Amino acid sequence: MHNSERGLWSTDLGSSFYDRRKFKMEKKYLDILTNIIGAVETGGQTYRKRRYNAYVGPNNNTSKELTCTLGWAGNYGERARRLCKMIFDRDPVGFRKADNAGIEKKLSVNWETTKWHPTTAQQKALINIITTATGKKCQDELFQELMLTYISNAEEYGVKDIPSQMMWCEIEHLGGLTPVKRIFGRAQKPYTPDTIFASLVLDQKDAKTNTQVGDKIFESRHRCCVKWIKQYVTNTEEKKEGKAMGVTVTLAGHGSGRPSKKDMNTYCKGRQSKGRGLVEVLRLPLTDAQRKKMHDYYKEILGRNYYNQNLRAYCYKAYRDGKYYSDCSSSICKTAERAGVSGVGSLNTAGMHEHWPKVKNVVIVNGVIQNPEVLKIGDALMFKGSDPSRPLGIGHTEMVYEINGKTAASATPAATSSKKDIIKAGQMHANNFTGAGLVVDGIRGTLTKKAGIMAVQTALNLDFKAGLAVDGEWGPKSDAALKKRSVRLGSTRYLVTAVEILLMLKGYNPNGVECPGQFGSGCAAATGRYQTDHSLKADKIAGYDTIKSLIA
Repeated sequence: MHNSERGLWSTDLGSSFYDRRKFKMEKKYLDILTNIIGAVETGGQTYRKRRYNAYVGPNNNTSKELTCTLGWAGNYGERARRLCKMIFDRDPVGFRKADNAGIEKKLSVNWETTKWHPTTAQQKALINIITTATGKKCQDELFQELMLTYISNAEEYGVKDIPSQMMWCEIEHLGGLTPVKRIFGRAQKPYTPDTIFASLVLDQKDAKTNTQVGDKIFESRHRCCVKWIKQYVTNTEEKKEGKAMGVTVTLAGHGSGRPSKKDMNTYCKGRQSKGRGLVEVLRLPLTDAQRKKMHDYYKEILGRNYYNQNLRAYCYKAYRDGKYYSDCSSSICKTAERAGVSGVGSLNTAGMHEHWPKVKNVVIVNGVIQNPEVLKIGDALMFKGSDPSRPLGIGHTEMVYEINGKTAASATPAATSSKKDIIKAGQMHANNFTGAGLVVDGIRGTLTKKAGIMAVQTALNLDFKAGLAVDGEWGPKSDAALKKRSVRLGSTRYLVTAVEILLMLKGYNPNGVECPGQFGSGCAAATGRYQTDHSLKADKIAGYDTIKSLIA
């Protein structure tokens, strides 16, 4: 399925390649794109992983494959030769050291017209050549140069934003120019990774073939691309905004010494550097009052308790020696129990992983949380330990103790002082939830209003399988799907997520956004304020009338 109709590249790629050319896409995004496509091509759908030693012999997949294919990006025929020549030009000594089968002599011969079938010895030599340090670097550079052509094709077609251009590149690399134009030609506008994916899966309705770019065999590949583009590209502005808003998170935890406080980012980076990084975040269904109690009760044990895994029951009651004892997990579990959460028990970290709900919308990159605004007091950060046989390798936990120095649930970074900041936070969450691609500027313009509608459409599809087009246009079908739907205090639905985003886009602070949303006291209070301000029944229930008003 890979497009093999591209000609050779005449430009030699030296170390200053990126300095010599004006790129349509920034290098950092090309690197992300490389990590994405590398993962779905040969990396087992693991982000950043790619198989540099990939080799496919002639006629392996189809009779049209006259010669071999090399490298993680599937460089066929003359492009494979081009790769080898790049490596030779860049590092002839290293090339010749790896070449024990006369590959150098093949660099001046057309591999496709001669239908070159490498011998077993030549195959091994080719793999040795392309997996040298220079070989790996050349594979990445040659791939990125190809992507520039795809990006030019996308721009000529009218695709201007980076997330959509990345989807274009992935699809064109898989199937070629004609299929990608077909997919984009029927995709809903404005383009987003989600609308493009929705167009892709329409291929599955064509019973005549099962090998089109959008068919089932490629679905997981596209899902990975959408997920990673949202994670590493569409969240970029959100990450910047979080830093600009001065989001600081303090953890509290009990390691081998006494329970202590520490800065979250510093602590996470330190553990990551030792191979014991953050892998997930867990959250008990706490009320605002319970979250404050979690902070206040844990404060009692800071610097007081002694580390002991056998005396975990004595976290808040003195042992017979008059001392208090706990470990990392019991210090959090016993604190939650004391804050009024029933049935917590004294779980170890494996038990917490198994029984506590996961925070699904947290973004963790290299062990560091990129969107700290989703955190809440009492959340448990789960880190790798020394035993890789445990679930996810988890061996340690720390609790979110304070956010921006505050101790209640209202300490979420979204609780900003200005209406513009709240709208900006809403725009960030709308991008994350729908892929709307908004500019995070705090201005409630036409696109921001459409993003609010997209949030509702997305939620109705997720909660109720409404089958709506997520296009930001409110029509009869969307209206009918919303009828008789409502969320209130205690509700956990994606529709709550949409309501939280809608409130923010109107400048009302619900104290955070979750996915799926949990309708807590902060959301109820913001809903009530909005209803009062807009002459609606102030029942703190987000039903049809309130949601219609929010999207207006």
